[in-house]
This record gives sequence, C-alpha cells and structure tokens, in this order.
Amino acid sequence: MGGDERRPCTQAASLFDAKSAAWRYARGRPYHQDVVIERVKARLNLDGKLDRALDVACGTGLSCIALKGIAKKVCGFDISVEMLEQAERNERIDYAVCPAERLAMGDAAIDLVTVSSAFHWFDRDVFLAEAKRVLRPLGWLVIYNSFFFSRMKENADFGTWFTSTHLKEFPTPPRDNRRFDEDDAERAGFTFVEREWYTNDVSWDASQLVDYLLTQTNVSAVVEDGSRTLEEVREYLVREIGPFFPATGRGTFEFGGPIWYLRSL
Repeated sequence: MGGDERRPCTQAASLFDAKSAAWRYARGRPYHQDVVIERVKARLNLDGKLDRALDVACGTGLSCIALKGIAKKVCGFDISVEMLEQAERNERIDYAVCPAERLAMGDAAIDLVTVSSAFHWFDRDVFLAEAKRVLRPLGWLVIYNSFFFSRMKENADFGTWFTSTHLKEFPTPPRDNRRFDEDDAERAGFTFVEREWYTNDVSWDASQLVDYLLTQTNVSAVVEDGSRTLEEVREYLVREIGPFFPATGRGTFEFGGPIWYLRSL
C-alpha cells in the first residue's frame, strides 16, 4: 500500500456516495454477513436477543439484516445517503446518515457494535472512542472483513489474471491497513478477547462476477473520478473473465476474513 497508512482514505465518501456506486453495491454484493453473525451468536453465547445493536458503515443494510437474528432493534449508520436509500426497510431497523467518528447515539445505549469491511476507512482512534462511549458496560465491539480471495476453484488461472493484470489496471485505493492488536485495543478501553477466521464460498456465473467486481473500490475510484466510464469497465471485465469460466457456466469463489471480538472494559 502506498502513502500514509495512518491516514484513512480521503476518497471514502466519494467512493460510496455516488448513486451509481450504491446501485452497483446493492446489485452485486454477496450476502455473507449472516455467516458471521451466527458465529457471533455462538461466541457471545446468546440464548435470546440483545436489546439493541448498532452497525457502523452499514452500506446497503445487509449487515443490519443479519443483525436482526441476534438483536431486537438494529441501528444502521452510514455516511452515504445513496447507500442507505438502497437498504431494505424493516420495522426493526433504523437507518441514519452518520459518520463512524461521530455516532448519533447516547452514552451507554448499545449492547453490540459491529463493523463489516469498513474499519480501514475510519479514523481509528476517534471511532474507537465513540464505540466505547455508546456501548453499555461490558458491551461488545465486533469488527470483521469479507475478503475476496481472487481464486476460482475451477480455474487457477483466474487468480493469476486478477493479481497480475486486473489489479494493475485498477489499483486498490489507499486505506488504513495498520495492524490492530491487544495493546491498541487496551489503549482504546477494550479487551481484545479473541480473533477467529471464517470462510464461505459463493457460486457465480460470469455476469454475477462482473457485477461484484464493479462494486470494488478500485473500480469505483476510476469510475467516479471520470478516468473510465462504467460501460468501458464492464465491457473490459466481460471480455477478460469470460474465458476463465468452465463449461458449466459457473465458478466457485472463496470469501472470508477475520472476526475480532473486543469487549468494553
């Protein structure tokens, strides 16, 4: 990663707030959050539902939908109006336009705060202080990612193309990829209780994979700054990835990542 790893990407708002980006996100992102929330339920040993949970940087609301499985009431905050307009409406979910660094929530109001694939966009210290503030005593902060491992189980050549060609054509925007460990958590007022790793497979045809790749921030960066049109990028992806798919027309792709369990001291 180039640039200053301590500085969250200043492009974040522009990458997610465009109407076309939100529409692509709603269309192309796989629903994996339920896999994680089932693990959270087991790790927290929940028999019933928590009173209130907050998902920060909820995007189009998939993470909020998953949280309904373990919380009676869910709040979803995001900086993008356009993303929130794509979110599923539900009487148990309240959405609000709100940055991670200034949570529109009273003190000690929440049992659980979750962050799905967004911690690297935040001002860490400010967000962690806010998460600490809104959590009830001994409340939980769960941070998790869903990485696209760029491997097709049916064709190993896809991964080579993705890393050697695609990411050179569309470089990943800078983000805060610094390590986060027990000392960092303790300084923020948390105990780093546990890390675990999860994976899940997604089966796609070529069109569905194109829809997903169009949601990635490396593509959004060139589309939103006008370097390439969305139509040009789509045509490029259709042409490039089609030959990798097997005769069955579908490929299997692995997602996954870490889940961090932090508890408020």
